[in-house]
Parts: sequence; C-alpha cells; structure tokens
Amino acid sequence: MLSACGCSSGSNTQGETEDKSNSNAINSAASSPSSSAFEQEKLEQAARKSEFSTDQAELTYFDIQGEQHFVSGQQVELPAKWLGNTEASHVEYRWQQLTEFELAQLVDDQAVLSFVAPQVNHTELVIFNFSARIGAKFIQQPVRLFITPKPKSNTAESNVAPWQINLPHGLVMQPAQQKVLRPEILSQDEGLAVSAYTYLWQQVLGEPILLEQAKRETLNLKIPEDYENQLVELSLTVTNEQGISQVAYMQIDVVAPDKPPLAHAGHTLYVSGGETVILDASKTQDELPEYLEYYWLQTDDSGLDVNLNDPYQQKTKFVAPEVEQQTRLNFSLEVTDRMGQLDSALAHVVILPFNKPQNKIDRQVLAECVDFAAFNRADCQSIRQGGESANAIFGSERNIGHGWVGFSKLDEQGRPLADDAPSWHCVRDNSTGLIWQVKKANIDALLSAHHRYFWRKVDEKVKARQNLSRCRQQETCYVEDYVRWINSQNFCGLSDWRVPSVVEGMTLLHNHYRMLPKVKQNYLVPAGIRSRFWATTSSNAYSRLRVLGIDKNGQLSIGVGAYYGSHGLRLVQGHLSQ
Repeated sequence: MLSACGCSSGSNTQGETEDKSNSNAINSAASSPSSSAFEQEKLEQAARKSEFSTDQAELTYFDIQGEQHFVSGQQVELPAKWLGNTEASHVEYRWQQLTEFELAQLVDDQAVLSFVAPQVNHTELVIFNFSARIGAKFIQQPVRLFITPKPKSNTAESNVAPWQINLPHGLVMQPAQQKVLRPEILSQDEGLAVSAYTYLWQQVLGEPILLEQAKRETLNLKIPEDYENQLVELSLTVTNEQGISQVAYMQIDVVAPDKPPLAHAGHTLYVSGGETVILDASKTQDELPEYLEYYWLQTDDSGLDVNLNDPYQQKTKFVAPEVEQQTRLNFSLEVTDRMGQLDSALAHVVILPFNKPQNKIDRQVLAECVDFAAFNRADCQSIRQGGESANAIFGSERNIGHGWVGFSKLDEQGRPLADDAPSWHCVRDNSTGLIWQVKKANIDALLSAHHRYFWRKVDEKVKARQNLSRCRQQETCYVEDYVRWINSQNFCGLSDWRVPSVVEGMTLLHNHYRMLPKVKQNYLVPAGIRSRFWATTSSNAYSRLRVLGIDKNGQLSIGVGAYYGSHGLRLVQGHLSQ
C-alpha cells in the first residue's frame, strides 16, 4: 500500500465551506483546485477495470514511489526497481498515461520513464499506470505526478503550503464497519487557527461509497454491507485563507469478515538439559495465515528463565538448561489476525535430568551382536552374559514415584494424554524419541495384536496353512501393504511409519531379555497377550529379517525371520536419538 503523504498546490481558488451530504465523492471534485485532475482519476478506475487484472499482493515485486512532485522544466525520472527473489531477465514494461494532459512523445516500454516536465500555469496532476509482465504474472501500480509552475523569485514561497497532513495508513475494514478518520495537521502557519482551513474528502479508487459530511475535518466512514473485497483510496484536500491547498492520500483494504485464528502451540516436549528446544506454532489455523502475528511468552514460576531467540515468529527456540530434577516450563502463545482477532494456546516443555550411563555400550556394536553369527565374539558374549541394564545401553530413565516418565500416551491425532487415560493409540518413548504403535486385545480390531502378516507374497497353500484370514480384514496380509495402509490413514497424525530395527526394539527392554516393568509394559502390550513382531537388522534395510518375541510375562526373544513365516507388526515412527 502507498503510505499517506502530502503535496502542495499553488491554486488560489478557495473551496466551498457549506456542509452537506455527498453521494459520490469523486464527482464533488469540481470545487477542488485540481478538479480536472480528479475527474481523470475517475477515468483511471474504468481503464484499470477494463484493461488490467492484478493481485495487490504482487506489488512488492517492484519498488515505485506512488506519488512524486516536479517543477516545470525539471527532468523526470521514474525508475521501476525489481525486488523479486529471482532475476527478471524477460520483463515486458508498459507506462500508460491515464489523464488527458498532453506530454511529449514518450518511450513507454522501458523500466525507466524519462521526460522533461512541461510548462504549466497551475498545478497539474498526471497519472500513469505502470504495468509489467513476468512470465504468467502481471503486475501494475498507479503513479501520480504533480507538476507545478516554476515559481518566480519574488513569490517562490507564496505557493508552498505551510503545514503537513498526516492520514492513517494500513487500515483494514470489514463491510458494514464504521470508523472515524481524523487527520493530523502539523501547522507552521503562525497565527492561523485550525478553523481557518477548509476540507474536502474525496474517493479516488474503489466502488463509490457515500461520504457523509465530506467537508469537515473528520470523516465518519461507513463501508456498505454488500461491499466486496477491494482496495479503497481516499484523498483529503486542505486549503487555507490564502487559497493554498495541499492533498494527502490514504488507502483502506476492505475484506470480508473471517473467523478468528485457532492457535496451536504444539504438543508437550520432553528434553534433556543442553538440548535446543523449538516451539512450533505452524499448525495454527486461519483463513489468511500469511497475515498472522505471533507472540511467545514464558509463564511458569520455575525460576528458570530461558532466552527465546525471537518470540515474534511462528517458530522460536531456546536451549534447555541443566536441571537436577524434572522441571516443567510453560509458554503462552498469542496469535492475532489482521482484523485484530486473537486466540491463545499453551506449550509445555518437560526438562529431564540427565545421568551419564557408566560403561555405555556402543549402539553399533549392539547392532552387530544381535546377529547370531557374531554372538561368539568376546564383546558380544560380555553383553549377552553380563545382563547389562538398559541404562548402560540407552542412557538413564527417571523412575518418578510409581510411574515411568519415559512413556507418553498419545491419542488418534498424536496429542499427549494423561497417564491414567483409559484409551490411547500410540506411545512416545521420551528417552529415545521413538513413537510406537499400540495393538489392541480385541481379535476383530483392525489393530489387533492377534493379526499376522507375511514379509512378502506366498502361495495360497502357505497362506491357508498359516490361517491368516484375520490379518486386518483387508485384501492383503503383507508387511509392505500394511505399512502403506497405515501411512495412508495418517495414524496418530503421522504418515511415515515403518518396520523397526532390532536395536530400536531393544530400547523397550529393562535388560536385554526382559521388558520394562508392568507399569510401562502395559503401555504397549495388552495384558496377558503374547506378541511376536517383525524387525530388521537396521532401520532402513529389509534384507536381514529378525523377529522380536514378547510373551505374556514380558519375556523377550530374538529369532531369525523367514519370508514365508507370518508374524505380528508393531510399527515405529521417528529415529533413535543419539
């Protein structure tokens, strides 16, 4: 949008002072010092509607000063500066004069329009429409030139308005909305009272709006109820007792009413001290998200004040401080749309104390040792026979009270639930960052723990022998098809589920061959259900198959998987945090 600005006119005609309604502010310009110019402004609207179609948001590609002032005989240079992200190598330019004031022959197909301002007897308004075509995009913007007579030496200052007009800018209004527009006049005219000025409000762009009492200093503007989305431009002409006038312009963006934004501050995050935490509001919903304004603020009383790198952005981040005990940080998010409608949400970050494990086992070594061919290696025997705890392999989890802070229950959208929630769809292991699928005890459920799947296609005899009629009540009983189907359902709000690796499966263990205690085990496995599920020797390879077995007591075994065998599936999402 063009910002409000003023310009001087040397006319000595004083505007009328009576105050009456004006049904069309454009036609009332006859009493203005620049009446002929404003009549041509009306022609500009018609020409723009018939010849051009543009998106106002595209105007930022070119930097053009929308209003300029020149004196007769002065060299006029109107450059169009390209501001796009890509190089404008093939741009078609056009400068079209929309007023009848005659100028010399112009070269109107260049980025810069150049000519000498002609001689005039009084201030003339010349309007150009600058347009550019860049591939399929078409951009345009009006440019106004005020050409004034060259002043004589003894009257050089007599036609200069000794005041400045400031009008509101960047206004956004809705149909049927009413607003009082009040100019700020900074007078340098000593001894001249404000009442000595005369005023004239006019509309120069947009469908006509009734401007009531248009000859007062303030304008009570009411947008019609049936007014469509468009840009409205108004002008205010101020004239003093000597007949010197000045004109200022303002623009109003009229938009249809919209719903307030729906703020979303993200799910509860579990982190360790020293980690970079990202607060993300990208799931906030609004009809015009590009106009949203964000503000993050820490609201907890933990005594740990963190430094948000930029609290006014959709995403902000900070480094979690080290803590000796579990600490919860709270952050409020305020989202405001361009109509001033606001919504808020809360974000929670739980910082877990970090205890460095003693004699931590390298995960690559562990990955090699789950291959039976390597079990005779000395380092693998020590792992197998020593019964190293999960703390030694994957770091320490904090046992708080009678529950484990390592697991969080998630609903069907991936949102965190309370620890005592009776129903959940997934669980997030906050110690590893992995999210696991939860199986159901009901044999008829689509996610039943009783369903079995082949690794790849087998003949009907094998399928009949394995009795796979209840794999998932779908057409196939194959791993690849099941993974594709789960991802198509956006299960728990995610679409990148996969078969876990053996190492990832072992993160569920309290030691190498036993699941975590019952309070944690029941997050994943229905009580009393035996589960055997497919795994691989790496998170991105299917060539070497393994099967992880968990019995009803939580006992785990690792076996070799044959492609013609059938086993359960427990998919995982994410990557093992290092």
